[in-house]
Amino acid sequence: MSAARTALLGLVSALSEAAEPAPVALEDGPAPATPPRSGVSLWPVALSRLGRSTRDGVLVDLELLARVAVSGPDALETTERLLLGLERDSRYVVEPLPPGSAAPAPLGFDVRVRVPVRLEQPTGPPVREPLRVDLRPARSIDGAVHDADGRGVPDAVVRAGVGGRPVVTDAEGRFRILVADAPSQEFVVEVRGMTRTLEAATQHTPVVIRWE
Repeated sequence: MSAARTALLGLVSALSEAAEPAPVALEDGPAPATPPRSGVSLWPVALSRLGRSTRDGVLVDLELLARVAVSGPDALETTERLLLGLERDSRYVVEPLPPGSAAPAPLGFDVRVRVPVRLEQPTGPPVREPLRVDLRPARSIDGAVHDADGRGVPDAVVRAGVGGRPVVTDAEGRFRILVADAPSQEFVVEVRGMTRTLEAATQHTPVVIRWE
């Protein structure tokens, strides 16, 4: 059942409770040409779009406009009960009939009902293979860059891997850097505009990287 139909039947139920013992008839088409001898007639007039919201997922807010006509010897009393009953329910907004509208009964009014409809958003293709991410803990180590004679190389730029954060060696060629918790690490070292990728064991510190 559609959301609009559910809202319309809910309105019928609310009107029936308030109008008792007068009967309530739902007209599923244009306004009846002649009113029933006694009772309440209800029919949908319009269904319009109010907007779109994301209160709880994506919702399209529709509004149902229904018209109510009351006839019979107790029409005045029945209309009063209907108006008071709908006044107690925040789902409904009661309005007088618009100027120039023809009602098939001496008494009548319009009712507006908000109809929220959940909008199913398209999703991407299903993930056929699980995504695996290898997250290894990192640790900080001390190290040094030495030249072929064993002297420290100052102002060398050192990275742990290609995308690692760079650090710069001090005057003695020493540095401190984060590396993966593994027995060895590839270091990208840049000295005076020249770049090399060098591997060094990281089980024991300080780690010495040979620039030869």
